[in-house]
Amino acid sequence: MTFLEVVLAVVLLGMLASTIAMMSGAMERGQTRQKHLLAAHELANAIILQYVDDPESVPSDFEPVAYNDSEYRFEFKETRARVTLDPAALGNERASRNERNVDRVKQISVTVWPSEDFGGSVRFDAALPHAKLTRLVDPLSFSNPDSWNTRIDTEEGMQGLMLQLMELDSGGLQGLDDETEQGAQP
Repeated sequence: MTFLEVVLAVVLLGMLASTIAMMSGAMERGQTRQKHLLAAHELANAIILQYVDDPESVPSDFEPVAYNDSEYRFEFKETRARVTLDPAALGNERASRNERNVDRVKQISVTVWPSEDFGGSVRFDAALPHAKLTRLVDPLSFSNPDSWNTRIDTEEGMQGLMLQLMELDSGGLQGLDDETEQGAQP
């Protein structure tokens, strides 16, 4: 074996090793990104379900939320949903009666991304792994019997329910504008 063959063999082994190292790093980054995507979707869903069960229990979106072995930040938006019924399909009288019933529906949007300590940022950046989930919520419809019981077992829950009923009776949700977005309070 000559010196030139040994040098060529070492160069080829070095190129092979660097290629394997680059592929391994890319797979690790991809796996980390997928882990953050999955956790962001799970956390966004959990925040929406928590809101549906008890709107007052949603954590503040000013602080990161711990989930698995990372922390995530989120943005919570609540807006009035625009539901339009076709009067020709329902009949004019029935459509006007149903429009009052769907006026209370809210659109809840939650965007979750990794916090700055875990490869993310304080503010949302679309380049980061993130999840954005949106759900229509009827505040007078309960997801399960436990939600109903939790709501009526407390004085605050019962007052909130009565306030929603009075707002509905007066023609709509007073505190929720079409254009404004409100963040959840702790």
